[in-house]
Amino acid sequence: MTNKFTHRFLEPSEGLPDQENTSAVFLVAFKDGKILAAQNERGWDIPGGHLEGDEDCLAALKREILEEVGAEVSDAVPYAILTSSTSLKAMVFFTSNAINLIEFAPSKDALSRDLLDQEELLRRYYGDKELLRSLIEGARKKLGLQ
Repeated sequence: MTNKFTHRFLEPSEGLPDQENTSAVFLVAFKDGKILAAQNERGWDIPGGHLEGDEDCLAALKREILEEVGAEVSDAVPYAILTSSTSLKAMVFFTSNAINLIEFAPSKDALSRDLLDQEELLRRYYGDKELLRSLIEGARKKLGLQ
């Protein structure tokens, strides 16, 4: 069975799925007009990862961003949900244009970090480029960056 992803943008009044129904969190972060990206063993991607223990989505997001790309994020806003045909759990996407880059040290989670323009990130991205394009455009819209 092929893994098919479906995404939808959150309505303003809509809450997040509860912890038990959330598998991972991701961040589309903008700084100086560019997107924060991490290079891992698969290639380039936006930073994010799985919830651990009893973390809520925001705590997991802040931990993952610090671990993967050496950045602190504030004012992160949830804006999209991604579901998979192979899992009952959802992935939550956040966006922010309030990130602070601190010291980066390569690790097993991230070999490198960079700020990339949208087309360069899409060129380097190893996954579904149209899905990522839609998520980036949705993040821009959510932050009023269009």
